[in-house]
Amino acid sequence: MGHLPINLPMQIKNVLEMINFDFDDDNLKYPYYVATYSEVRMRGWDTAQSNLKANLEKVIQLLKKDKYHLDAEKNIAILNSEIENLAVIDNFYSEDFYSKHRKKYLGILKKLSMVKQPLNNFNFPGLVKTSRTILNNNEPHVTDNGNKKHTPFIKEYNRLYKRVNPKYFLRNPISEIHEFFNGDLKRIYQNEAIRKNCFDKDISFLRRQCLKNTKGLFPNLKFTPFSYIVVPDFLLGNEKEIKIFTGNHFAGLNGKTGVNIYKKTGSTYECQGAM
Repeated sequence: MGHLPINLPMQIKNVLEMINFDFDDDNLKYPYYVATYSEVRMRGWDTAQSNLKANLEKVIQLLKKDKYHLDAEKNIAILNSEIENLAVIDNFYSEDFYSKHRKKYLGILKKLSMVKQPLNNFNFPGLVKTSRTILNNNEPHVTDNGNKKHTPFIKEYNRLYKRVNPKYFLRNPISEIHEFFNGDLKRIYQNEAIRKNCFDKDISFLRRQCLKNTKGLFPNLKFTPFSYIVVPDFLLGNEKEIKIFTGNHFAGLNGKTGVNIYKKTGSTYECQGAM
C-alpha cells in the first residue's frame, strides 16, 4: 500500500485500509479526489421488495388499456417473464439485482415515464412546461397538427417507476469531497443537509465538482485529468458487502467509471467485481 495523506480523516483511512487500497501518491501527476457517500432510505424502502410483483402487474394492466403505446404486447411479455423470474429475490438493493434488471423491467418503466418531444420541434422551455402539464393533469400532449403523442397514463407510469426502482428508495448522496494535489490534501465540499440533498448530490455531482475544481490547473490542457474514489461514511466493519465508486477522467467528463463490490473476508474486504 502507498502512503495515505496524513490529514485524511480517520474514517476514510479505515475504509481504504479495509479494502487494501493502493494509494500511489509518489506518481500522482493530476488531482485525485477522495470522497464519502451516505445512505438515505426513502419512505417505502422496507416494503418495495415485497410489493415489486404487484406493482409490475399494475403496469401490465395499464399497458393493456394504453392505446398510444405501440410496443405494449412486447413489453407485457417481458414484464410477465420478469414476474416469473422474481419468485425469489436475494437482495433488491444490491448492484447485482439492479444490473440484471436495468435493461428489462426498469428499462421499460423508464421509457414509459418519459415525455418525448419531436426533434424537429425542439424547444426546451416548452418541453419542461409540457412535461409538467402532462404529469400534473395526466393528459396526452397534443401537437400543432392535433396528433396525440403521449399516453394519458404517463403520471401513473412515473409513479410506478419510482416504486419498482431500488435506486429511488436507497440513495447515496455525497457527504464530503477531499482533493489531493501536489502533495496537499484539502476538503473542497461538505454536505450540510444529507437527506435534503439526497436527490441532486450524487456521483454525477461529484464529477461536476471535480471538473470545476480542476479547471485551469494546467494552462496547456483544455481539460485537466482527474481520478476519484468514493467510500461509505457509515462503515462499521460488520457489513457483509460494500460498494466503492471509482472514476478516471481525461477529457472533461469522458473516461471510465464503475462501482466495485467488496465482500468481507476475515477482517478485510475483497473486491468481487465491478459494475
